[in-house]
Amino acid sequence: MPPAPLPRLTGVVAAGGTRQAIFTAADGLGAQAAGEGDRLGPYTVTAITAGAAELTGPGGSYLLHPTPYAGRRSGAAAGPAPVLSDPARREAETENDQ
Repeated sequence: MPPAPLPRLTGVVAAGGTRQAIFTAADGLGAQAAGEGDRLGPYTVTAITAGAAELTGPGGSYLLHPTPYAGRRSGAAAGPAPVLSDPARREAETENDQ
């Protein structure tokens, strides 16, 4: 068991030879994209594959696989929005939300 809470891997996005892992904080609030070498609290993203991300930090290395959002807890913010691989579509949807 890791000494510090691990973020939850919600998905992996690959575009143009670059991979980004999408994480949700251990408390379920907020989402963050990270690439290899990026830090998430005490952990460093050491590898990203099509279906997993490896983090290294206190206590060793941890291979995380995407887990679906299980719903929101009472009083908690809504889960992360779906990750879109098409930047133009993402931009259009962001403009529609405003």
